[in-house]
Amino acid sequence: MDTISLLAKDWNAFVAQISRFIDLDATAASFKALQRRRGVKDASSLLRLGLGYGPCGLSLRQAAAWAEVTGVASLANTSLLDRLRNSSDWFAEIVRSLMSDRIKPTNSYYDGRTIKLIDGSSISEPGSKGTDWRLHAAYDLGSGQFSHIKVTDQHTAESLTHAPVQAGDILIADRGYAKAADLLAVNQQGGDFIVRIGWRSLRLLNCDGKVFDLFGKLSSDSGDGAVDVSVMIAPRKGRPALPVRLILLKKPDGATEQEQRRVERRSNRNQHQIDPRTLIAAGYVMIVTSLAADAFPAHEVAALYRLRWQIEIAFKRLKSILHIDRLRAYDPDLAKSWIYCHIIAALAIDRMSQEILESSP
Repeated sequence: MDTISLLAKDWNAFVAQISRFIDLDATAASFKALQRRRGVKDASSLLRLGLGYGPCGLSLRQAAAWAEVTGVASLANTSLLDRLRNSSDWFAEIVRSLMSDRIKPTNSYYDGRTIKLIDGSSISEPGSKGTDWRLHAAYDLGSGQFSHIKVTDQHTAESLTHAPVQAGDILIADRGYAKAADLLAVNQQGGDFIVRIGWRSLRLLNCDGKVFDLFGKLSSDSGDGAVDVSVMIAPRKGRPALPVRLILLKKPDGATEQEQRRVERRSNRNQHQIDPRTLIAAGYVMIVTSLAADAFPAHEVAALYRLRWQIEIAFKRLKSILHIDRLRAYDPDLAKSWIYCHIIAALAIDRMSQEILESSP
């Protein structure tokens, strides 16, 4: 099913799929997306207009003209602009509802626990050279589906705290999420984490409270296996120290040289001197985890961390198939509506496709 077909022959099936999880008319009224039905007869038609402007690639003028010709709605493109700007919170609620019932217990959960891959993706406005919007997402590894997506502007940083954490969850994230306060918050909510770090990401202590000598440990490592050492993340602002395991994985020589060249190129581009410790750290993958060593040996922790590529592939699908990275709006509320409508289309199509695959031939 492509996105254009959502507006035509597949529309009734699409709405039926979404209506299983949310009352469109009731929620559109409660979120004040549809206060007056003049020109737009119901919430289903408003959603249809949002999808036309969003993932189906129509401009506001084209969407208004298409709606007039097909009898979906009768309004000018300026009126459509106002309607969609007022609908961003409602579209976000549809996304939350579609994901709330998506995750079911499956045999692919690791030891009965839910593994969530955490990552973010940037979206830029037309003509922008930087990040204007961020998607903060959690991807459930067992079901192969997003379990949480949050849209923010560029001022909201990546954090493990954006996604809800339940007892028993295992969160896996890259080095941008290595923040002491966030790791402690996950631990206090009953979750565990596997997070890659840089050599300056966290202040680590030995179990006796003295500063952990990371590079002394690296210089004493003469083997190719994983180094697994118990350390503590130093407390900050009255918070307790957090016991973790630091796992050091030596990279192959080729990968080390490639990373060192990347560091040197970045240093030359930014015109600053390289810290020698950065070149040493480039030869290792460094991971901290709160998982117990007896249940999760170092090699299993490393294997779990390598599964992060699956959420990266999920983001690439959003960009390559639905083109969520080709934002057309400048207005903040209109931009959020545009982004959320892409996510609605992705979630609904994914669910419908899964049901077709699971049905008997």
